[in-house]
Amino acid sequence: MQKRWRILPFDSEQVEQLEASSKVSPVVAQLLINRGIHNPEEVSAFLDSKLSGLRPPEALPGVTEAAELIYEAVKSEKKILIYGDYDADGMTASAILYRCLSILQANVTYFAPNRMSDGYGLNADQIRRHHSQGVEFIISVDCGIANAEEIDVAKELGIQVVVTDHHEFADRLPDADAIIHPRLPNTDYPFGGLCGAAVAFKLAWALCQIDSDATRVKPAHRDFLMMAVGIAAIGTVADVVPLQDENRIIVTHGLRALKQGPPTGLATLMKITGLSNKREFDAQDIGFNIGPRLNAAGRLGQAPLGVELLVTDDPGRAQELAEYLDNLNNDRKKIERSINLAAAKQIKEKYNIETDPAFVLAGHGWNAGVIGVVSGRLAEKYGRPVILIALDQMGVKPGIGSARNGGIGNLHEALQHCTEHLMKHGGHAAAAGLTIEESQGSVQNVKEVAARKGNYVFTTPPILVKLAIAEKAMFKGKGNPNYKNIRALFPIPSLTMHFVMSKKSGVKTFSDMAGKTILLGKGSFGAKEGAKYIKKFGLEGKVKLAQVELSNAVPALKNGQIDGFVTAGSYPAPNVIEAAASMGVNVISLTEDQIKSSKRTKLIIPAGTYKGQDSDITTTSLPVVAYATTSMSKDVAYNLTKAYWENKGKLGEAAKWWNGVTPKMISNVSTKIHSGAVKYYEEIGVKLADHHK
Repeated sequence: MQKRWRILPFDSEQVEQLEASSKVSPVVAQLLINRGIHNPEEVSAFLDSKLSGLRPPEALPGVTEAAELIYEAVKSEKKILIYGDYDADGMTASAILYRCLSILQANVTYFAPNRMSDGYGLNADQIRRHHSQGVEFIISVDCGIANAEEIDVAKELGIQVVVTDHHEFADRLPDADAIIHPRLPNTDYPFGGLCGAAVAFKLAWALCQIDSDATRVKPAHRDFLMMAVGIAAIGTVADVVPLQDENRIIVTHGLRALKQGPPTGLATLMKITGLSNKREFDAQDIGFNIGPRLNAAGRLGQAPLGVELLVTDDPGRAQELAEYLDNLNNDRKKIERSINLAAAKQIKEKYNIETDPAFVLAGHGWNAGVIGVVSGRLAEKYGRPVILIALDQMGVKPGIGSARNGGIGNLHEALQHCTEHLMKHGGHAAAAGLTIEESQGSVQNVKEVAARKGNYVFTTPPILVKLAIAEKAMFKGKGNPNYKNIRALFPIPSLTMHFVMSKKSGVKTFSDMAGKTILLGKGSFGAKEGAKYIKKFGLEGKVKLAQVELSNAVPALKNGQIDGFVTAGSYPAPNVIEAAASMGVNVISLTEDQIKSSKRTKLIIPAGTYKGQDSDITTTSLPVVAYATTSMSKDVAYNLTKAYWENKGKLGEAAKWWNGVTPKMISNVSTKIHSGAVKYYEEIGVKLADHHK
């Protein structure tokens, strides 16, 4: 579609006056006025961008109080945690403060959350986890201003909290020990457009002044601050804040600093991207080369690696990280292209491009970290709101959506009218996010029985049907007599546990996993089961759990970031196939005692399923069954069941995991089987239990 240009209105008389007084061209005068610049002094400040134009750090609301508290914590040797965000702004802000506090010899560490499992902002569970590890002081960067409840948790645990942020406020300010924010209520800081990294830079500047006991900082601190200006420039450009006022100064001088003396990690990344060969840098070099590679780490669940790149001074590690982030960015591009193609296909198949006012698109397995980029591109292309929803591959977790308005309408208001259909949502007019329960998810499938009538088939683990009838767990207080009308038809591929270790790790049993780094993922059935098994089999606290998204398990294994990963899916699992083919793996077998203690169903993965697998693998599984209700006639249920078993071989030709389904798996059904299916099983000699009839 043709792009639509929107020309801002302007006062021709103002343009002429500024042209004459500042000796600039009419076009430049118009652009400057549209940016709020109206007199020669402002023009000079905008065009010259002298470093001296930065306001002193104490002018920024909250800096003085925060810097004093932090410096006292440093001298008291308190364990300090820098809690950042997962985007480039959050990473650069974290790096600036980590480097600053390291210079001050603080007991400091950093945490970059996983956008899928931890979500944006402070996470109460992560606060508790870090408290258990001895953290006494938290500094939030690029987040925290909307986390009043989470900060309440920290305060209850006795943790001091300093918030540094630039985002919109929530209903109440957090009860932090200090808050730094350019638009803090009842303050009058003249420029509210600072990003998280710029706010962190101002705080670092103040800390250097305290340590120098003077406004003019020590030479070593000055060198650090010049480096920090370069890092802050990356956050400023990547966060797409207006390049005006202090932001323009930071970017102007930050670009020079990046050219003259970048930190080791950035220097290596710039070499890989070809930037080191350029005589001068501009904002586009950050926006299209450095920023996307840092953001790729955050979008794909590996934000800690982005921070590490910015803080490491080890040339070897810098090379590893830079190459990995570069490859990760290529992966991100591929993922985006794939989702974009799938989404564009849905638009053509489901919508009228000319008349439909908005597009809502969804796909299983779409990476929730990149759908915002794709929705933005599609919204811009078609000039209307676009919502992309990433649905959980297993149908267990809710769908995560990202919306862009395409310059039309107010997304926040629109979603307010859909509240009853959403688990949660947030955002503003132009961009928004949402969480929605998938109607085809296992739990929701069972819940549909309470509301729907008719002959239909759905799939779910047998345990959920049993829980629904008993009104337990997620069905507590949500009982319905229709649940007793659910009837099983036939089993389908089970969710099979895979404990996958690299060959070079040497791990062949659960006990061998001690001291190794394991990726569980977050929120999925496999992650929950994996965590349960680690605790049950005596490995809690003995293995390091990697904070990486499961979709990146194979590259993380290849890169040596992890020694193994846990996944649940019908065998043969695609990620296990890839890992086995590319580098060799050991898929751990469970002992009979371990299987018994897990209270899950035993399952055998036959030898030869994966490359290099010479023997059977004994593991556990969560059975899944196709169900109907008593509304389905006996004849229909009989014919469906018969057709399924007589054609299952063809399903196995298309996808090998169907070959693992046998009539013996009927024993996994803990409730009644449809009378039509019972008839078929009796015909073929399958023995049924009394509770099946």
